[in-house]
Amino acid sequence: MPAKLEIDETQVEELASIFCTMKEIAAVCGCSVDTIERRFAEVIEKGRERGKQTLRRAQWHAALNGNVVMMIWLGKQYLDQMERAQIVLEKLPDEIIVAETQRRIELATKSSRGA
Repeated sequence: MPAKLEIDETQVEELASIFCTMKEIAAVCGCSVDTIERRFAEVIEKGRERGKQTLRRAQWHAALNGNVVMMIWLGKQYLDQMERAQIVLEKLPDEIIVAETQRRIELATKSSRGA
């Protein structure tokens, strides 16, 4: 039976924390993706979660340092803030509706005659 390949668990976690793909992690470690998935599933998950935390912290700092886009994005994600569009409907006087309808009928009639 061949000796078990020595793979640095810390390196696997670090690579996972910067969101390397399984294929990339396997290539760096000199093994197959199956080996990484089989032996390091929990380590990969821990690294991914640490990477998310690091990214979230960077976003938070960016917002606190005045990055308006990040402030808006975080507000939408966590504070239920959203952009609201307002639509105002007004009733037009009947004369305007009748006049516009007549105009459109005349245009349609002219275009159907080839005028």
